[in-house]
Parts: sequence; structure tokens; C-alpha cells
Amino acid sequence: MSEVKQNFRVLAVDDDEDILNTYYQYLECIEDDSDSILEIEKLISENSVLLQEESQDKNKRDCFKLSAVTSGELAIEKVKQAIAIDESFFVALIDMRMPPGIDGAETAQRLRQIDPNIYIIIVTAYSDIDPAYLNSRLQHSFLYMRKPFNVEELVQACRTFQQAWHKDRIIDKSLEIERKLNRQEQQSAKLAGAQEISNSILHNMGNSLSSIDHISNKIEESVNGMDRLPKVFSHFIAELSAIEDDKEKFVRMEAQYGELSRWVEQEVGNNLKQQCTNLNGVVHHVIEVLHTHRRNSGSGEICDELQLQEIVDDTLLVLEIYTNNRRIELAVEIDGVDSPLQWPRNSMVQLIVNLLKNSFESIEEEMARRIESGAEYQPSISIAAFYINAEKSGKMVSIVIKDNGAGVSAEMVDKLFSYGETSKQKGSGIGLHWSRKQLQSYGGNVELESAGDGKGATVTLIIPTVINIKVE
Repeated sequence: MSEVKQNFRVLAVDDDEDILNTYYQYLECIEDDSDSILEIEKLISENSVLLQEESQDKNKRDCFKLSAVTSGELAIEKVKQAIAIDESFFVALIDMRMPPGIDGAETAQRLRQIDPNIYIIIVTAYSDIDPAYLNSRLQHSFLYMRKPFNVEELVQACRTFQQAWHKDRIIDKSLEIERKLNRQEQQSAKLAGAQEISNSILHNMGNSLSSIDHISNKIEESVNGMDRLPKVFSHFIAELSAIEDDKEKFVRMEAQYGELSRWVEQEVGNNLKQQCTNLNGVVHHVIEVLHTHRRNSGSGEICDELQLQEIVDDTLLVLEIYTNNRRIELAVEIDGVDSPLQWPRNSMVQLIVNLLKNSFESIEEEMARRIESGAEYQPSISIAAFYINAEKSGKMVSIVIKDNGAGVSAEMVDKLFSYGETSKQKGSGIGLHWSRKQLQSYGGNVELESAGDGKGATVTLIIPTVINIKVE
């Protein structure tokens, strides 16, 4: 795994030059002609006595690379530029009130939209700012500090956030590698299965072509024998014209005609017809082989004994990137399903991944809406599973995934199972369609319920505990 680089870049946003001076004094200790220092030097006095006194202590302090701006609008542009060159900030120190531009809460919210990984420290001299209000807008990874702030506390907060940011990127990198390995493993399995199917098809096709070659040779022999017919008929006509009253010759010609008739009947009526019937049978066999392999190519997975709890845990691990830093309440109650399921592992994981991913993306959309409106929001997802009675023999399991995300309008509920239909801005419209098709092919089903936009959704899977996949 390639090493994740340390990030010491700090963005300071304040309309007070003295505050920016203080940030520079205690956080910045890289002496070069970088853009960040040039910006600071424009804001502070070149002859600052304080800077002169502190310059000798720079090497003793934590070294952060500071960039400073005087408004929220400039901060937004700064973060966009940093993202574009892959030099993002790990934290932004933001003043709450910076007239006449946007305030600190709006600035922080918009910075988080551009870079979801940036940590936020709100620094304000006003006591009328409710931290709960900030929490409703920022949701996660922010700190609230009052002016005048304790310098050591500020430095420690930056140090902590820097270490947290670095750890988050290591986790992201690990998950990315894990997902890549999983995709490679699945692809290898699919390629191996495809190779096996291809070998089987080639074997069947080889046998069929051998049969076709044999039949074509027989037909060729029969057709070649018919080359005699023109001469035979010419001879017969000549003899017939010379018969006149020669009764003996007539009888002989009649016998020859009967022999010719029987030969034609044998070659055309029997041999050729039989060979054509054989050829037709081989062609139908080839078509049936192709149809069989096409039908089974999507279900060539091997069934394993799966514990549902283990599958859900694996799925949540795969989707951990959606839960990091979002404070989503997860409730999992599947202890009642204690017997193993006979299922293809990849199919089961993919089903639950598709549906949980829909819930996470729905929550992200609702979270963005709530942040924009300033409304409080606690995202939550619950997963429950239990045995149900079924008309068919054998047990059936119901898996219910419920979220309080963006929800679905009534007119969209049925449409979402159609290929290409989606209610999400970034959706492909394939997940639900594929999930229902897959479950129905295994004797199960999936249903979606929602009270409407902004009211969450409930997805219910009905799955058999045992799937019988025939291996030809």
C-alpha cells in the first residue's frame, strides 16, 4: 500500500488581521516564499515586533502550513483551488461573523460540501451562537471555540485533527485496496467460470461439427451417385424409341426402369432425407447447447453455508466509507435467523450491498437538504431479519432495511424496479432492478415502501433459506 502523505495545511478565515497574525505566530513555522505566507504578509505588518520575538521559537513548535483569507467567499475559492491540485486542507479555522459577506456557519457548510473530509473549528467572540445549531448544519467533525482562545488548546486541537485526518485517509486507502482486491477476486471467479463455460461450449461445438462433417460426407456421396442419372435416362429414352414391337426388349427395359426407380427412391427418399433429418437434429442440438449455457451462465456460483450475521457484518465493512464521519445510527437485529443459508456468497453480499447503498445515498441527500434548511437531523438505518411462514415447502427469511433518508414519492415506487429508473441524483437505476430479478430467479422477491419525499423508505427482501443451483 502506497504511503499516505502527511497533511499539515491549515486554512484560517477571519476578517480580523490581529487574529490572523496570532494564527501565523503560533501555527506557521515554514519559512519560504509560498503563497500562504505571502497572503499572511499582506495582512500583517512587516515590522511586527511580535513576529520578531517569536521567530526564534518557530522550530520548537508544531509546523503547520497556513493559508489565510479574510472572508468566507475567499475561503471557498481557496478550498476549490486546493482540491484541484490535490493539496487539500485538513482543518479550517473559521470566524463566525465576517460582514458584509457570508457568516462562518454558511462558510463551513459550503467548505464541507466541497471537501467532506475537512475538519472545522468555529472560532467566535459571540456567545449567542448555539452549538446545537452548528451541529445541525455541519453534522460531524467540528469544534467550537470562544475568543479569546487559549493558544495551547488551539494548537492541540489542530494537532489532534491533523492526526485524525491522516488516520481517516489511511482507512480510506485500506478500504479502497480491499474493494479493489474484492473486485479482482470476483472478476477472477467470473473469468474462471466463463473459461469453464467456454471450454464446455467448445467441446459441444466440436462434437457437433464432427457430426455435421460426417453427415455432409454422406450427402456428398449420395449427390455424387446421382451424376449417373442423366446418362441412365438418355440410354433409357434411346432404348425405348427402338423397342417398337420387340416385346422381349420392352420387358428388359421395364426391369431396368424399376431398378432405377428403386435406386432413386433409396437415395433421395431414404438416404438424403435421413441425412437432412440428422443434420437438422445436430443444428437443433447446437442451438440448445447455446441456450443452456446462456441460461446458466448467470447462476454458475457455488452455494455456501452462510451465516446472515456474518454477511451483514461483511457488507457493512464494505460500506464503511458511507458511515465514516456521518454519525449514522445503525440498528441490527438478526439474531433470530440462526440457521445457515444455502446461498452463493457473492450474490447474497451484492444484494444487501445494493440495498444498503441505496439507504446510505438516500440519507446523504436528505442530510444535504436538512443542512441547507438548517433543520436538525439524526440519520438512522435499521436492519432486521426473521423467519416467515410461506406456502412453499422450506423456510423463508425476511430481511427488512429501513432508513429515514430522502424517501420516494408514491408515483416513483413501482417505477424504481424498472431498468434505468432512479430517484437519486447520482443513481444508475440498475440496483433495484437487478436485485428483484436476481431474487425472483431464486424464488424470492423484494418490495419497497415509502410515505413520500423526506420520509424515509423500507425495503423488504423475501429470500429462501436454500437455493438449488444445478451444475450440469
